[in-house]
Amino acid sequence: MRIRSAASACRVSCFAVSVLICLFGASPGASATNRTVHVGQGGLKFVDEVSGTSTSNINTGDTIDWVWSAGFHSTTSGTCTTSCTPDGLWDSGGHSTPFTYSRDFSSAGTFHYYCSVHGTAMQGTVIVTDLGPAPTVTSVNPTSGAAATTNPFTITGTNFVAGAIVTVGGANASGENVTDPTSMTATTPVLTPGTLNDVVVTNPDTQSGTLTAGWMADFLDVPQSDPFHQYVETIFRNGVTAGCSGGNYCRDTPVSRAQMAVFLLKAEHGSAYTPPACIPPGIFPDVPCPGQFTDWIERLSAEGITGGCAGGNYCPNDAVTRQQMAVFLLKTHDGSAYNPPDCIGIFDDVPCTPGVGFSDWIEELSNRNITGGCAVGPPPLYCPTNPNTRGQMAVFLTKTFFVP
Repeated sequence: MRIRSAASACRVSCFAVSVLICLFGASPGASATNRTVHVGQGGLKFVDEVSGTSTSNINTGDTIDWVWSAGFHSTTSGTCTTSCTPDGLWDSGGHSTPFTYSRDFSSAGTFHYYCSVHGTAMQGTVIVTDLGPAPTVTSVNPTSGAAATTNPFTITGTNFVAGAIVTVGGANASGENVTDPTSMTATTPVLTPGTLNDVVVTNPDTQSGTLTAGWMADFLDVPQSDPFHQYVETIFRNGVTAGCSGGNYCRDTPVSRAQMAVFLLKAEHGSAYTPPACIPPGIFPDVPCPGQFTDWIERLSAEGITGGCAGGNYCPNDAVTRQQMAVFLLKTHDGSAYNPPDCIGIFDDVPCTPGVGFSDWIEELSNRNITGGCAVGPPPLYCPTNPNTRGQMAVFLTKTFFVP
């Protein structure tokens, strides 16, 4: 414990301070706070700034700052019945305003004190609680659910204490039950669809642990039962897409070549990636600089992933076909110089033409288990000229970039 006063000459001797440090130990390394107690505020009173009473509830490592408000008083440790007896732990001595006396409490316990000038008429108490370790949240199961309903889920972590409460996305969960210090259950609140929400566990001592973006409130058009759900959740969590609008993902909407540039580069470089700004007038005549997608499209070109469509254009509004997607994915993942092995003939609707066209790229995508085609068959089909939907895009991106 450390004792400090604002008096210029320091009324407490260095010897006394040393004795008190030996008795109570130095302040722990955990984060500590200062609590003000007003001395003489409203008369013969010690008034804690938080409780508004003469009782201060603090944690080990915290500091009480007694700040003189009015009158001539002391803060002296000890107990009072019909009279008061000091116990020698601390004594500020009598002072008038302005004066401040501080003490660090590094040991748990209940400490009584009084004013040596006014005795039993002016008393206070400091209750010090030894905090255990703060909770941590490492995972939740399941990780997502319908936004419009409540969902039971299990939280895994450490240092959970009975009475802990849970919030999801800042809203209160319900039905919290601590099974043991490493596991608890709760039920999510209703949430906004298409959002990632922090899961926070707060113990009764107010210490908390957070799993950032721990819970996903599903997109309205991609429920749990949807075959694309796990892939949509993966690219959403990785910041590749934020959905389309109104809480939807637009799973069946074809992906344009402009949108594809953003998807690919974010999957390659990470959600925080921002491409270099284009330089007017731009590379492609049909992609004005500046423009919503121009920086992304020009970066895709700079990395050698695309050379555009035809006539020097990029065709930003055209839908990406499934055969084009094979080339885009493999070049983005493996580099612009990559050439796939020669095809052998896998899909009935993709004639094998080694070194020419899309067949080598499509079959390599299949060999890497990134796609099984559009129909298992027999015969197996790939549907090479079909537009690539946002749902299919989620699968392609997940299996190419986010599966070890």
